[in-house]
Amino acid sequence: MHLITNCSVFNNLSFYVNSFTVDSHLRRKITGIVLAAFAFFAAYWAIHRVLNSSCYRYCSKTKPVNDLPTEEVEEPCGKRDDVLIKKLDSPNEERLNPDWINDHPTISLCHLGLNNFEKLIDFLRKYGAQLTSLNVDLWTINDEEFEELVRYTSNIHYLSISSPDITDSAIGYLKGMPLTSVNFSWCKRLTDDALSHLKGMPLTSVNFSHCDKLTDSAFYHLLGMPLKSVDFSSCKKLTNNALGCLREMLLTSVNFSECYQLTNDAFHYLKRMPLTSVKFSWCSKLTDEALGHLKDMALTSVDFSCCHNLTDEALGHLEGMPLTTVDFSFCDKLTDEALRHLEGMPLTSVNFSFCNKLTDEALRHVKGMVLTSVGFSRCENLTDEALGYLKGMPLTSVNFSFCDKLTDEALRHLKGMPLTTVDFSYCNKLTNDALGHLEGMPLTTVDFSFCDKLTDEALSHLKGMVLTSMNFYGCSITHNLCL
Repeated sequence: MHLITNCSVFNNLSFYVNSFTVDSHLRRKITGIVLAAFAFFAAYWAIHRVLNSSCYRYCSKTKPVNDLPTEEVEEPCGKRDDVLIKKLDSPNEERLNPDWINDHPTISLCHLGLNNFEKLIDFLRKYGAQLTSLNVDLWTINDEEFEELVRYTSNIHYLSISSPDITDSAIGYLKGMPLTSVNFSWCKRLTDDALSHLKGMPLTSVNFSHCDKLTDSAFYHLLGMPLKSVDFSSCKKLTNNALGCLREMLLTSVNFSECYQLTNDAFHYLKRMPLTSVKFSWCSKLTDEALGHLKDMALTSVDFSCCHNLTDEALGHLEGMPLTTVDFSFCDKLTDEALRHLEGMPLTSVNFSFCNKLTDEALRHVKGMVLTSVGFSRCENLTDEALGYLKGMPLTSVNFSFCDKLTDEALRHLKGMPLTTVDFSYCNKLTNDALGHLEGMPLTTVDFSFCDKLTDEALSHLKGMVLTSMNFYGCSITHNLCL
């Protein structure tokens, strides 16, 4: 790939601009604008070519890597602006079965081959009365079509739909149904009135994430429900008052990520709740004081990623909790001291990616834990010694991308682990020998993109593995490689 530096088109444009009878200052200005526009489109085209190259994309086909693979890409099942989902296997009798569907409520019927509305309705006419769950994510369904779906599935307890075309009126068709869990994420036309149609239902879980027309008033419609879990992430109009409406509920899980108006005061309303999981990522107004309100809770999972004002003191408020999962990625004020507060916890998953003040000492504080997943991407001070503290852990997933001080020795510390996913992209000191330390692992996903010392020889260490995804873009590999 190269950028155009000399082009007759530019020269011709310059000639046409010069031919205008304007003063030299204005002529130079016009020429500059035209050239800048062409430079932008040239750069855009170059980036477009890279992003659509066969080696850049991940392909989801599962196959053993015994020989150099050929490129195979599955067709998408459904596509919208916000989502692209790959097919599972071809539909079969086992999956297109009410019992199987009821046992797998989070899998969209689109995955099972019912990928147009006519097929879907035919199936529901036949089996709808036997369904207790209905997941129609990926379809763009309007109110009239939604009414038809509901007509054949009056016994469902779980409903998931992510259509941008349904309105508040559609939710009225659910009246009288025995629903306990609803997911209306990405139904962007819904307003506060939509929730009024849910009154009186025995709902224990609601998800209205990315329904950005909702305001605090929507929460009054939830009063009196036996809710345990709520997700209103990316509902950007919400304020502290929204959580105030929930303060008497016995919630165990809340997700208000990307609700940018929330402040520390919102956490006053959480004190009485028996919470085990909280997510407030991208709530940029939060400080250490917010986590102080969580003291003495029995939390098992917290996500405060991208809360840039948090310091080491924030994690001090979590000491003594039975936490198993923590995510403080992109909290760039954190230092090694932050991880000291996690000592003694039953953690299985930690993510401190882009916390670029961390050093090897940070990982010493997790030594001896039974971790299965660690994320330290872009922690650029980490060296091989850091991974030495992970020895003996039952890790299945590690991410140390952009940790460019790591060498082959770092991966030696991972030998014998049951890893399925590794990401060491942009670790450009790694050589072919690094992959030798991964031999015998049950890997399904590997990313060594932009490790430019890797050559075709590196692939020999992956033979026999059943990989579903691998990325070696930007490496010194001659084959058109994409899995």
